[in-house]
Amino acid sequence: RIEIDARALPLARGLAEVAAALGRDPVELAATGGEDYELLVCAPGQLEGVTWIGVVGAGPPELRWLDAPPGAETWQGYLH
Repeated sequence: RIEIDARALPLARGLAEVAAALGRDPVELAATGGEDYELLVCAPGQLEGVTWIGVVGAGPPELRWLDAPPGAETWQGYLH
């Protein structure tokens, strides 16, 4: 199971203004936009200089958004 804290996602400079102009939540654009990205890693314990956005744990294969706006369960990134 993967749990991601939506409010912990880093927001690119200017994203809030773009989201407001589009009438969208900036966190949704950060999670699904795909143009601005950071590398995602899974690691035990703490690492210096890493932005922690969630946890991976035992359980059924699922993604749970924590502290996310309504509708987050339908978010999808770019499908390659």
